Amino acid sequence: MTEKIDNIKIHRTLTLSGGGIKIAAMFPFLIELEERTGKSISELFPIMAGASAGALAAALLTIPKEPGSKEAKYSAKEAFEIFKSSASGIFPDTFLGSVKQIFTHKHSQKPLKELLEKYISDNRMDSPTSRLIISVNDLTTNGTGLKIFDSFHGYGPHVKLKDVLLATTAAPTYFKPVIGPTYAYADGGLDTNRPENEVLKLLKKGYLHKEQNHIRKEKTLTREEQKEILDHTMVCAINFSNDLEPTNSIPKIGFDGVIGWLVKGKLINRLMTNKEASSTAEAKNDLPGKDEFFEIGLPITKETESLDNASPENIAKLEEIGRKYVAENSEQIQRLCDTLIDNLNKEQAANQTVELIDENFEEDENIENNNEAINKTIAQALDSDDEGFEEDPEYEKDELLNDIKKFLNAFSKQNPTLKTDIDNFLQKAENYTLEEIKECIISFEQASSKWQSEPNNLDVFSSCSMEALKEDIITLEGEEHTDNVPGYNEIVA
Repeated sequence: MTEKIDNIKIHRTLTLSGGGIKIAAMFPFLIELEERTGKSISELFPIMAGASAGALAAALLTIPKEPGSKEAKYSAKEAFEIFKSSASGIFPDTFLGSVKQIFTHKHSQKPLKELLEKYISDNRMDSPTSRLIISVNDLTTNGTGLKIFDSFHGYGPHVKLKDVLLATTAAPTYFKPVIGPTYAYADGGLDTNRPENEVLKLLKKGYLHKEQNHIRKEKTLTREEQKEILDHTMVCAINFSNDLEPTNSIPKIGFDGVIGWLVKGKLINRLMTNKEASSTAEAKNDLPGKDEFFEIGLPITKETESLDNASPENIAKLEEIGRKYVAENSEQIQRLCDTLIDNLNKEQAANQTVELIDENFEEDENIENNNEAINKTIAQALDSDDEGFEEDPEYEKDELLNDIKKFLNAFSKQNPTLKTDIDNFLQKAENYTLEEIKECIISFEQASSKWQSEPNNLDVFSSCSMEALKEDIITLEGEEHTDNVPGYNEIVA
């Protein structure tokens, strides 16, 4: 229902490209967003997607503070410190590693596993505070190539986030694939290093809400239905813009061919950037409106293009690239922040309105269900044939007033803030005649209409009566629930 109100961008999406150590350049921008808005990245973006190391960054930003919490455990600044402190262990700079890369994977996965165990722990795939979408690549001949892990997909408890991250960061020749009985998962950046288009594909299929069943039913939406979803979507894509001279040269077999491609990382870089432009172009085509697609293009130079140069000097250069981008694009970043906060505030206000409407519907339903029982009880209380009422009006008044007191005393225990009003009313009621007390006893329907119309001169307890309208039938203190007790559960106005 929220998306129907004021064209709110409820599908606010952040996508993080893969790039190994290069994602260090992303963090100054992410930190800037949090500082300008006063919100966590997870609060700003209900959907986050990443490939390869970008998925690792997205996961760190969406790990819950505690199980079931919607508050992220790490800020962007904290996530950056985690990444920097772990980078040299994940990507050690050794000559042996480069030689080893010719024959097998260059780096051990042990340091990466230790990072995931320490910071991701046993969080499940459905644990993140935002919807988290991660791409991996299935290298088996029976595999479909691209594999999307979506935290809204209804995975079982055995699917751990750290295992998915180990798969999406397994860049061929750098880390070994994650192999199972029917799959061999490798770096998600091989098929979709820029994941923005894959997110839009999921949204256009109508996969908008968290599912309980892992078997996802195929959906076919009309163009109009897809357009309505996209009208409530915005994407901020953090990509790398390679500031390198284009080349048409064909690598030759030999030292400058196979070995050069592998050792210098050219092969993986080429594979990871192969579909980037088309992915971004398709996303822009889906989101042509103003402030619907924000691309953060971080300029990577030849000296910072390495996927695994984790030296302090290189990380400092990458961090400076991010800082420089923030300084030179302050106006665009502020526009993004304003757009995010505006839509976040509208969404929260709309959700509060919807919750209030839902509560009113529930109250109306309870009133309708309980109306017959309440009116029956009231009728019994007013029945002049009941024993003792006909013989003595004062006795009838005392009995009726005692039942009212029992109800209101039980009610005041559940609503202590109204105790003073209740006591004042009961004190005044002592001086009422029997007929005046009977006039105070009304049904739920009468109470509701009475509250909305002009107050009665005996309506000394209106605030309490409206609270009573929200209550289910309450057993009077010291009595068992029975419909035979005169005056049981009257609503007093």
